[in-house]
Amino acid sequence: FFDNIFKDNGDGGTYKTTGTEEIDGKSVVKVEQSDDTGTATGYVLVDGKHYLVKLERTEGYQPGKLEFSDFNKEFEVDAPSEDEVIDLSTLQ
Repeated sequence: FFDNIFKDNGDGGTYKTTGTEEIDGKSVVKVEQSDDTGTATGYVLVDGKHYLVKLERTEGYQPGKLEFSDFNKEFEVDAPSEDEVIDLSTLQ
């Protein structure tokens, strides 16, 4: 999913705005990019800071969706314990 959403493979693919809608009561502009693997749509806030609030690929290879919120909010992160860590080099 992450490899294909809004990828730029240098083929001169185009991005285009395809209208506006509301997400969580806020106005967003839709930006689409299409290639031979499908179409990806990004939703960017219109007012205030133009944060990307949603990305989705509804067709093509590896469809999926990401939603972003709580911009600039403080949060804490705890490191995982040793038994919760996987060495990715051991996976095939």
